[in-house]
Amino acid sequence: MAWNDFFKRQKQILSNPALSDFDNLPLKFTYLYYKSIKKGNLPPKFSDFDFKKLGTFERYCAVVQHKVPQFFQYLEVKDKLVSLYGKDLTNQTFETAYEKKDYEYVMGIYLKVCENETPLYVRNSWRTLVRNVGYYSLLLPFEKHEDGSRYIVSCITPSDLGIKYAKDWKEADDIKTLQNMVDF
Repeated sequence: MAWNDFFKRQKQILSNPALSDFDNLPLKFTYLYYKSIKKGNLPPKFSDFDFKKLGTFERYCAVVQHKVPQFFQYLEVKDKLVSLYGKDLTNQTFETAYEKKDYEYVMGIYLKVCENETPLYVRNSWRTLVRNVGYYSLLLPFEKHEDGSRYIVSCITPSDLGIKYAKDWKEADDIKTLQNMVDF
């Protein structure tokens, strides 16, 4: 029996997702709030985004600054993401925050958000025999400034909300098996 009989990969990038696309409440609620402050088809102003309106879901968010052409920096990383990353990425650029293969993937996603000026919902997970392993992310672009820079709010949750800390990823047997079998 092949390994893919036990593990099913789900990797999707959805631009302007429908509410039915969301897999969990924190990201769905955040997307609804974002849509409520939009005026027409243009991205909203970052100053209109009030993190307090997200309640406890705020804790899954980060604020990223984009400067043209390809500079991205975390300005703020909320506590749930710090726990999931295993470190605070606040003030780090993507070049310093990610290893080469991860950097290229993350840059591709963020550049797509900036080019399209639309939210992106990303599913990157594996269905194992016992659970989904991976993450869901929502990237929300905001209005460009005169110099072409902008803010992006990034909200990320593990596909298994039982994963709370970076060590949970490292210690899970099903994740270890996946890492040994494929490039995860």
